[in-house]
Amino acid sequence: MIAFIMGLGRRVQTWLALAAAALVAVLAAYAAGRRDGSSNQREEDAQDTRDAVERGRDAVRRDDVSDPAERLRRNDGRWM
Repeated sequence: MIAFIMGLGRRVQTWLALAAAALVAVLAAYAAGRRDGSSNQREEDAQDTRDAVERGRDAVRRDDVSDPAERLRRNDGRWM
């Protein structure tokens, strides 16, 4: 393969080198974007978890009944 490329001539070798460099640059940009998107998604997931915990704490503060069975009995009629 290398012998074939060497036999093609200087002009073709230059184009092949430019094409290979462009391909490497595109792949590097793609990988960087995936990595950045992944870290953003992890941060959003962590924020969603913190928000859910805070909503749960607020719900407990509003509702004085701590027995889950009692909460279910009180909430049963609201679903119909």
